[in-house]
Amino acid sequence: MRKASPSGAKTYKKRERSDDPWLSSVLALRLRQIERTYPSHEEFVKASRLSRSTLLLLRYGRGNPTLKTLSTLADAFGVPVWSLLGIREDRVRDDVESFGLPYDGIFELLNKEIGADAPIPQPSRKQETGNKRRS
Repeated sequence: MRKASPSGAKTYKKRERSDDPWLSSVLALRLRQIERTYPSHEEFVKASRLSRSTLLLLRYGRGNPTLKTLSTLADAFGVPVWSLLGIREDRVRDDVESFGLPYDGIFELLNKEIGADAPIPQPSRKQETGNKRRS
């Protein structure tokens, strides 16, 4: 971001990494884990459904993704959104049910929030560990 210094010269303010560096770091680690399941970096980028620059920002912990971006990544890699954030499925299930909501109903609520064009995938019981190698 540009701003004028007291002398009138333009200076650049360093962009902050994100509001929550811990969350960005966890996402970066998960993306690197998922990337290792692909034969090449190019295939990983293509599978992500994001632009190369956006994906690299997230992969290096410098991005601040929206729920829609996380949903796109989760759908592209076949994992639940919360696994991208380092949260176990059983923890999510317990938390959702503690509010009196049916676990499967949370997907409907979240999909209404982000729009139907990028639905949050419901995890299968086997999905929590990550992605299968794609050919």
